[in-house]
Amino acid sequence: DSLRGTEYSRFHGYTYDGIWAAALAIQYVAQKREDFLTHFDYRVKDWELVFLEALRNTSFEGVTGPVRFYNNERKANILITQFQLGQAEKIGEYHSQLSHLDLTLGKPVRWVGRTPPKDRTLIYIEHSQVNLTIYIVSASASVIGIIVACVFLAFNIKYRNQRYIKMSSPHLNNLIIIGCMLTYMSVIFLGLDTTLSSVAAFPYICTARAWILMAGFSLAFGAMFSKTWRVHSIFTDLKLNKKVIKDYQLFMVVGILLAIDIAIITTWQVADPFYRDTKQLEPRHHESMDDVLVIPENEYCQSEHMTIFVSIIYAYKGLLLVFGAFLAWETRHVSIPALNDSKHIGFSVYNVFITCIAGAAISLVLSDRKDLVFVLLSFFIIFCTTATLCLVFVPKVRLVLVELKRNPDKRVRATLRPM
Repeated sequence: DSLRGTEYSRFHGYTYDGIWAAALAIQYVAQKREDFLTHFDYRVKDWELVFLEALRNTSFEGVTGPVRFYNNERKANILITQFQLGQAEKIGEYHSQLSHLDLTLGKPVRWVGRTPPKDRTLIYIEHSQVNLTIYIVSASASVIGIIVACVFLAFNIKYRNQRYIKMSSPHLNNLIIIGCMLTYMSVIFLGLDTTLSSVAAFPYICTARAWILMAGFSLAFGAMFSKTWRVHSIFTDLKLNKKVIKDYQLFMVVGILLAIDIAIITTWQVADPFYRDTKQLEPRHHESMDDVLVIPENEYCQSEHMTIFVSIIYAYKGLLLVFGAFLAWETRHVSIPALNDSKHIGFSVYNVFITCIAGAAISLVLSDRKDLVFVLLSFFIIFCTTATLCLVFVPKVRLVLVELKRNPDKRVRATLRPM
């Protein structure tokens, strides 16, 4: 009492009725068994049965209502209340002895809202997917980019014997274009999920994303990297000694980069293949339905050791990007349009460097924001690829179709400005 102060237990009435029930049971047994006081032993099973029978026959009006027992449980009336205007109101009673529900003993039942309340909160799992309109727009932009790349490829093949195109290594130009076409194609696979395909096909979509994007990067950036490396090798010698680097050597550089990609991705897929994984996000209430909780669920490409393989790829590609940016910076003063497109290749390398870093950061930080991640990654891929194509090939198209047609005998002179 000193701890509770003026507060009293709400179970005191049940305690009182319980003591009365025990007393009446003892009285009942004493009347039925004359040897109760002399032979009672609580360890004897017969006495337990006698007291259970006594409780079943006990019936009285207690302070908490009628007290009766059935199957070792108290049979009591059930008070039914409803929460109305901020407080619980009595609307009826259920008489267990009579199995009768009486709704005339209190206030009338009130149903506020369109329907009676549900007895539980309904949970809906909402499969998150890329907005279809966003996906169609991005995929259409990628298809247009592929068409533009095909135009550049046809141009490069048709005019491959023109002096300006021939000296710029047309075969390497073809690799750049093919790589750009693959990176465009990766956007289409990036937005595919089980709503547009199937659960069984999802691991194959994950594999296609990795193969296409890595191959496209190695072909496009590898070709630009090798061309920049050739210029750096030639023009870092201040005496401009002749240092011949054949196209096949540049193809070998691209081939090595592509072989490294194939080795990494093959090891990954054989030792630790992709599978579909899901993650449930923060639940929210339904916008128009009461008592409905919506749990968004995202699906991901996952593997047991994905972090290790992704770290290896990021480290390898990161070093390649840094070295490519270094070579582009070192050759920034070289002006030899026909040989290495130094300015344009350099700008392309910087462009790829910045967008790759931004894309990698976004994919890690905003991984749960599916629409936002897809929009940003698609934008970076399409922008970077389109900028690369335009920087590398628009000047060639302009020069071949305009300047060379005006003056077919025009020569291209190499210059090297001091740093």
